[in-house]
Amino acid sequence: MSFWDYCKGKAEVLLINAGALLVLCVYLLMLNNSETSVFLIAVVWIAVLLIYLLVQYISRRKYFRELMSVLDGLDRKYLIAEVMKPGHGVEDKLYWEVLRRSNKSMIEKTHELEDAQREYKEYIESWIHEVKVPITAAHLICENNRNEYTRRILTELDEIENEVEKVLYFARMEHARM
Repeated sequence: MSFWDYCKGKAEVLLINAGALLVLCVYLLMLNNSETSVFLIAVVWIAVLLIYLLVQYISRRKYFRELMSVLDGLDRKYLIAEVMKPGHGVEDKLYWEVLRRSNKSMIEKTHELEDAQREYKEYIESWIHEVKVPITAAHLICENNRNEYTRRILTELDEIENEVEKVLYFARMEHARM
């Protein structure tokens, strides 16, 4: 943020000050004050305004540089509201509170999704265990009664077991990515 950009953001304040300074100068000239004294008052007014803007600019620039430094150091950038300091101004504190509440809501939603995903993984693992029990039982029955039909059934059971293992693998893989 440059000083010029900061001043553009303060256009309303600058316009109000320019208007007030103009009204004051006209008023002082109408009271028959010398042009030199009116000019001196205008110079002091402008100097005080510029000093105020410069001090505010330096303060804001320092605050945002620190904020960007903290942000750059975060692995999870969306947690910035949890580690940043609220600013000094009322607006800064309001923005911080809005950001903090928004992030809190997002974190809660993330936890809900993680919980749902963990429950889904547990459900899939439980379901696969339940499916494997009858497959294993059918396997044992076929092994104990070997003939042409049971050999074909064993082949199909092996295929089913492979597919069930794939489901388990993908469920665990998907969970590991999250």
